[in-house]
Amino acid sequence: MKGKFNFMSDKKTTYREHTDMENTLKLRQVLATLPPFCKDYFRAIDTTTTAKTRISYAYDIRIFFLVSSG
Repeated sequence: MKGKFNFMSDKKTTYREHTDMENTLKLRQVLATLPPFCKDYFRAIDTTTTAKTRISYAYDIRIFFLVSSG
């Protein structure tokens, strides 16, 4: 998903907020390609990890499932 996405149009977002939003959108796209139970895992680690960490984990898990299935 390209382009700027502002959840709160009346407030300017910081660079970190903006990148967190972008990473969250990327995570949602990757989660759509993973088994459903992965969503539970990412929901569980949401409060203890950054958005960048979660997207990195998602990419690694996706590779695991691609290698395992193919």
